[in-house]
Amino acid sequence: MGNFSVSHYTRLEMTPTGAQGVYALDLAELPSFELMQKWKVKDGLPQDVVDTQAREWISQLQFAVDGRKVAARFLDAKLVVAQGAGNMPVLRVTSRFAIDVRPGVLTFEDPNYPQSNGWKEIVIAGAGVRKASHGSDERSKALTAYPGENPENPPQDLRARVEWTGAPSASHAVIEAVPQPDAIGKAEVPAAKPEPDSMQGKLARLIEEGNLGPLAFLLAFVLGCAHAMTPGHGKTMVAAYLVGERGTAAQAVLLGLIVTVTHTLSVFALGIGMYFFAGKFAPERVTKLLEFVSGAAIAILGLWLLYRRGLELAGRTEAHGHTHDYSGSLWALGASGGIVPCPSALVLLLAAISLGRIGLGLVLLVVFSLGLAMVLIAAGLLVVSGKRFLPVDRVLPTKYLPVLSAGVITLIGVALTWAALQVKVT
Repeated sequence: MGNFSVSHYTRLEMTPTGAQGVYALDLAELPSFELMQKWKVKDGLPQDVVDTQAREWISQLQFAVDGRKVAARFLDAKLVVAQGAGNMPVLRVTSRFAIDVRPGVLTFEDPNYPQSNGWKEIVIAGAGVRKASHGSDERSKALTAYPGENPENPPQDLRARVEWTGAPSASHAVIEAVPQPDAIGKAEVPAAKPEPDSMQGKLARLIEEGNLGPLAFLLAFVLGCAHAMTPGHGKTMVAAYLVGERGTAAQAVLLGLIVTVTHTLSVFALGIGMYFFAGKFAPERVTKLLEFVSGAAIAILGLWLLYRRGLELAGRTEAHGHTHDYSGSLWALGASGGIVPCPSALVLLLAAISLGRIGLGLVLLVVFSLGLAMVLIAAGLLVVSGKRFLPVDRVLPTKYLPVLSAGVITLIGVALTWAALQVKVT
């Protein structure tokens, strides 16, 4: 969770002569990788690069006092580098800035990384604050200590408004919320550093050491299997299709392989794109767009199957010149289900690429994908072999199963499309 996330923190300390500010960005593994690719470094950012990048971020912050645009003055910046998933670096840059203006009404908006999920917090304090959109309570301590392992409602604040006089006041500021930008989706707090003894930690250490022994491949395979067991990856869709089609073992194997190959190619394409075109596109936007395309394609395919199977049920197939061959739909369904890149596999690939071991990354990606394939194929074979023991005919006549499975596939596609529409894809 959170490999694409960028968390934001802004603190405004109001003074009689303007405001002193702290601005922090906490970048998870994939945006950190992109930033280092942009600056052509591997382990972190030199101080001159940190200052240059921080100046750029500060210059993009939008401030206005009494309706007049004002610019923030960059003071300094500090970089902290930690290890994330796959031992990939995660960067946190904390900058200080100043705004030199007379007291009045200040408005603020943060447009940096607009398409990224994450923790987004604003804190306002200082002298003579009469009204403010945010209080002075610190929740994340400038992104250094997120409260709880998985906050249910992390802040999503990128806009602020404060009215201040600059003179000390005994009264408390009135809190008046301002409308915030539309949420990109469910916020994700950047994942914690993996334990060194975990499978992922051990694999990352082997990659770093260049150890291509059997243990590295075994860990990649097991991680692929474990990832396939998590929600998603088309297991329900595969089961619905095989039940409705009275699928064979060969179809179960083929469908699992199609999903996996498509999944692997999408990870490879996005990873190579991030490596060679860092900063030229937002990979999280590509992922969200592919989620929409995948859901829409599955929904359309489900509706087509529902129409065809409805005709068959009504005995009108021959009259309309339709055939019973659904092999084309099997390929389309598998490709649609696997088109969305897997963040875990992407981290694995980029971890190897960042160490200059592109070939190793590709091999480990294939092994990871084989583990994913084995679980999907096993799930399909379980459905094919187990459905004969289920008393389906006692509940629903067999002739209705194709229509029911097509309906389930349609609902899955609609649900995926709806989830993708909750984020901006343009």
